[in-house]
Amino acid sequence: ITITKTVTDATGVTSVSADVKNSGGSTVATVPLTLVTGTAQSGTWNATFAFTIEPDGMYTIVDTASDASGNSVVLPDGQILLDRTAPTTSIVSIIPALVKSGDGVTVTASATDTTSGISTVTSRDVTAGELDTALTQISGSTLAGQSSTWQRMFTAQSPEGLHTIN
Repeated sequence: ITITKTVTDATGVTSVSADVKNSGGSTVATVPLTLVTGTAQSGTWNATFAFTIEPDGMYTIVDTASDASGNSVVLPDGQILLDRTAPTTSIVSIIPALVKSGDGVTVTASATDTTSGISTVTSRDVTAGELDTALTQISGSTLAGQSSTWQRMFTAQSPEGLHTIN
């Protein structure tokens, strides 16, 4: 993440840092910011932070700025939802299993994501060279930790034989 702050102080800012806190309030990192433009009295401070071993979840950024007189201010900056875990998806059914070219095929899939929820589910007929196409949610919830069911109607295409549906 990139953290950028504009800080102003008549006596001059001596340091700016950002604490990255987990959902329990513990600091997982303190990131020192560097003055990139302006002056100590009025400037823009910047730093980047990369999550490495932290688990998925909500993180809060809290900024601290200190001046030459020894004064400090601590302000909450915002929240970041870290989600590096892919959703769990599975094909529930493909009905009917045996069709001829031009017939309809209904694909039903389920999806769950424990951290951020589900926004879209797509599928495609790999054998026919089809592009990803969105399925329609038919039941459940897309919220984090919830399960949802999605569906799409395909038109069976050539070539004849087994087709791979992703």
